[in-house]
Amino acid sequence: MRLNTPHGSNALHIATRGRIRVAIVDDHPAILLGLSSMLSEDEMLEVVGTLRNGLELKRADFRDGADVFLLDLRMPGMSSVECIRLIQERWPSSHILLISSFEVDGEIMQALEAGASGFIGKNADQSEIVAAIRKVHTGAQRLPSVLARRIAEHNQRDALSRRELEVLRGVAKGLTSREIAARMGLSEYTVRNHVNSILSKLQVRDRTEAAVLAIRKGLVPPEE
Repeated sequence: MRLNTPHGSNALHIATRGRIRVAIVDDHPAILLGLSSMLSEDEMLEVVGTLRNGLELKRADFRDGADVFLLDLRMPGMSSVECIRLIQERWPSSHILLISSFEVDGEIMQALEAGASGFIGKNADQSEIVAAIRKVHTGAQRLPSVLARRIAEHNQRDALSRRELEVLRGVAKGLTSREIAARMGLSEYTVRNHVNSILSKLQVRDRTEAAVLAIRKGLVPPEE
């Protein structure tokens, strides 16, 4: 079933029982039309509405919402984070899948922290987008492997304190705890405690693994 929602309309239709109800929020009319047409070809999906931006989403008065909101990462009027919070407040059982032509880690991470369930690029083919919608509908998170890895690395970096990162730089240079302590003006005991904390946070067994991981994942510059 295809829904040709006029631009600016707030009306959304109730889906056929058993189908995944999808609402699309994107400020590009061609994208709205293309996604709506494409998703309507899948018998397990029901496009229940299309909205051009967060302001239209804010004015929407549909009662049942959608199982999955396909939400553009960048739109005028309201940010994706604001849209996510609005959806969570008004339709708390819905899941949110971000879609964008851009992969800006910081923006995606903010949206995920706000409550989005995943991300997919607009250049993905029909089967990938449908599979992503189905996955987030189950409550699972859906992220491209490369993006998931970058976010994991970012989280590891954020998990280390500024002092731990400084100690890690010394470890990556091959310095002993005594040498690191002398450079940082700390006791050797304190440095050892920092090293133990670093090993635990990075989930590695020893200093060598920590050094290799730190350089490979960019936690410290390779030239150091």
